[in-house]
Amino acid sequence: MSDKWETYGKIRALHANGISDRQIAKALGVGRRTVAKYRDGAANPNNRTPVQRKAPLREAIEEEIKRMLLENVSLPRKQRLSAKDMWNVLVSEQGIAISEQHVRRIVHDIRDAGGDEFIPLSHEMGDCVQIDWLENATVILGGVKTIVQAFVCALPYSGAVCAFVYPDKTTLSFLHGHVKAFAWIAGVCRRAVYDNLATAVLNGSGKNAITQETFNQIVSHYSFVPVFCKRAAGWDYL
Repeated sequence: MSDKWETYGKIRALHANGISDRQIAKALGVGRRTVAKYRDGAANPNNRTPVQRKAPLREAIEEEIKRMLLENVSLPRKQRLSAKDMWNVLVSEQGIAISEQHVRRIVHDIRDAGGDEFIPLSHEMGDCVQIDWLENATVILGGVKTIVQAFVCALPYSGAVCAFVYPDKTTLSFLHGHVKAFAWIAGVCRRAVYDNLATAVLNGSGKNAITQETFNQIVSHYSFVPVFCKRAAGWDYL
């Protein structure tokens, strides 16, 4: 089952990045019917009906964006092009029909491939969401003081925060919190940053974290990149 979920996640990720069904099938060694079945989240290896996530299809323009990023290196900081500036150049000056969100995704992919080894203190819109538990909060429930656990989701770009209260920190509560948070955001950020939560991490930390199988399934379905902090170093995930 884990192999099926791994294939499912790869199909969803490649489809979200504008790769054709034929190319996905060839790259993963699966049939095009399998790609068509899983690409939009209309079905998954557990044969459930999942929450669908829209993934706009656009042709990749990595080389042009790489050229602009390379030019940025030699420019004064105030003159460097942001992802939005690059999008404006592509649409207004070159007549390329592409969404700003897709350009931002490509810029982040290129920068990640370049080996950035830190979580930046500034974020692009939709870049990442930070998720953690607020433990042992006290609420008045039916007139009685009750200890609850709050699943907290924060968007560092906007500063927006949402939280959902659960009676415990079980895997079910953890996964349900993701579903509720993504519904509240009305979308899925490219990355999700975590501390080393036991409901997500089986062992290890940072880039060496080995994740729980149930957590891998929700990552595969929503097609985001999980990022884990080092132990005793919440600013560092390497």
